[in-house]
Amino acid sequence: MERVTSENIGRFVAENADLSCRMIADDLNVYKGVGKFFRGGHEVVTHSTGESVRRGTDVHSNTVEGVFSLIRRGMMGTFHSVSRKHLPNHLNEFQFRWNTRKVDDGQRVSTAIQTIIGKRLEYRESVDNPPYLVPLPPKQLDAPFEE
Repeated sequence: MERVTSENIGRFVAENADLSCRMIADDLNVYKGVGKFFRGGHEVVTHSTGESVRRGTDVHSNTVEGVFSLIRRGMMGTFHSVSRKHLPNHLNEFQFRWNTRKVDDGQRVSTAIQTIIGKRLEYRESVDNPPYLVPLPPKQLDAPFEE
């Protein structure tokens, strides 16, 4: 994203999220505009007052904060820098790590091997025409997202 604004963040969320779901976010103002478009509603955890979980509900941001923590540690500790071109591949790796976080190493390796059976990826192909790039979905909305 060239410039981080409420409108740009709103458009990015709308183009990459399922708007039939419920959106749960922190109290950062940039989410207010796009939150109105989620058919499941928009819940807010008020971090500015120390709230991390809304008592008596399932409203919290702990899961997404755990995912971001995994990505942040990996980027800073392992990769150090990632080009825009290869970012989707790195994010796929972090997705795999997150989704297999509760299994032991043997099960994780077995799962990884099962996903590559019958596939071949040559270096040149991955650099010139990355197979992991997913085309952006069509715009779900045309309205601006600023408050």
